[in-house]
Amino acid sequence: MPPWWNGIHDRLKICFYYRFKSDSEYNNMIKRYKESFNLTIKARQANASPPIGPMLGQRGINIMEFSKEFNSLTKLYHDHLPIPVSIILNKNRTFNLKIKKPLSTFILKSLAHIEKGSSQSKDKVVGSINIRHLYEFINIMTRTNQQQYCKLLIATAKSIGITINK
Repeated sequence: MPPWWNGIHDRLKICFYYRFKSDSEYNNMIKRYKESFNLTIKARQANASPPIGPMLGQRGINIMEFSKEFNSLTKLYHDHLPIPVSIILNKNRTFNLKIKKPLSTFILKSLAHIEKGSSQSKDKVVGSINIRHLYEFINIMTRTNQQQYCKLLIATAKSIGITINK
């Protein structure tokens, strides 16, 4: 280690000591959880079958408890809508779920009635969406920054080969 490191490390430890008052609180602050990972699961479709069950089982998560909680949190979404989930596994084998917004590319493809986006978005157009449908979707997804979100969705639609009609 460089010679200047010892002084900085000691000063940081003193700052943390005064904030947390003990080494155990300091160590708990450093790492409160065992692991965090992300999954994309279809809404209301979490169960113990592969690939979800084995992935959670090898980490020691109660699969039935996870399935019940995820399915109850996603009951307002349509079936087969892929939902990104962030899972934080604590040291005592409990978990915290953070449900994120559905993928905008999936929703744009379903609005355009296509299965796959274009690999050559500038040359090949695979579908089109009416601007009215796009605004309805934006009103459902967010109440703030609608103009910025609309620009983002138009750019995403262009990148997967979908045109926006007026």
